[in-house]
Amino acid sequence: MKKIFFTILTLCFFNIGTSQEIFIEPGVNFTSYKYKDIDNNTNANVKNAAGISFRVGLSDFSLFNKKFNYGISLQQFNATGGNTIDNYDWKTFYAGGFVEHNLPILNDIIYLRTSIESLFLIEGRQKIGGNTYNLINEKEMNGLWVNPTIGIKSPIVKTNIGSLDLGYNLSYAFKPGNQGSEKLSYVSNQLYLRFNIVNKKAIKLEEKVNEIEQQDVIEDTKIADSNLGDLDQNINNTKTTVVTIEQSKEVAPEVTIFFDLDSYIIDKNQYQKLESLATYLKNYTTHTIKISGFADEVTGEKSHNKILSKNRAQKVLDFLLSKGVPPSQCSIEGKGQTSKFNKELYDTNRRVEILIIKQ
Repeated sequence: MKKIFFTILTLCFFNIGTSQEIFIEPGVNFTSYKYKDIDNNTNANVKNAAGISFRVGLSDFSLFNKKFNYGISLQQFNATGGNTIDNYDWKTFYAGGFVEHNLPILNDIIYLRTSIESLFLIEGRQKIGGNTYNLINEKEMNGLWVNPTIGIKSPIVKTNIGSLDLGYNLSYAFKPGNQGSEKLSYVSNQLYLRFNIVNKKAIKLEEKVNEIEQQDVIEDTKIADSNLGDLDQNINNTKTTVVTIEQSKEVAPEVTIFFDLDSYIIDKNQYQKLESLATYLKNYTTHTIKISGFADEVTGEKSHNKILSKNRAQKVLDFLLSKGVPPSQCSIEGKGQTSKFNKELYDTNRRVEILIIKQ
């Protein structure tokens, strides 16, 4: 059991460097024991008690176009009770791993959260009167437990480097298979805070990998087209789409501006492209541009990404206007989320495309 827990912990540790978001989730469980003895009788004296909940996880993979998180869990399921003779209580501590999915149900205000945990008992104590008993070898307590949960969460603080969520879960932990002569399950109401931290290093690493891949694509294109005699035109064809607008307008190569995760702040290393574009537009006053904003569809929810893409396009427009480009030469559009540029390197989808339309 401990080996499984530490295997999950090791996997999380080695993936921290590549995961784009890390979260820490402390909480409190208010647990009720659902207990039946060998004669199928319940114990009305068993009452719910508070225990701790703690999760650490990563936002790291997609399945069926859905974003999933995973990590390690520590759950304490406690109970207390008594009768006219003795007072007694149980304290059980389970550890394991979880997978979860969050679905927005009210814009970016409320999310439906579903998860499933695999848990193993790592510590258990029962006190009856003045005596304490170890539960680690009790069949109804140990072994593999499954803990599905459903709940809601809401962001209460959001910044470019992370966010803070408040949430509630309802869980039902049970032991599949043979549990022995006595039957036991745990029903918990859980309140928690969740600290989400954006991993800037992982984002920068993906940007670097993307730069290398883009350079490789350019070099491969040069080799493939070397016998055509017009390398510049062929490289341009791999990067841009040339269309005819009303048979009188020619679309020139696009300018692309990249953005950080969940940000619409223009990085300083993108300024030179925009300044050159502003100079070009002031020299060719009959030309117009179309500014289209995008967000990646993996690291955010659809409604949030629609707003984010529009904000990115607006920031680019504001920059060009500040450099003296007339508003009449510009139009903007927020396209929302996309994965068409690269389904593996999400940062390539966090972009603004600027098409120059020659009149």
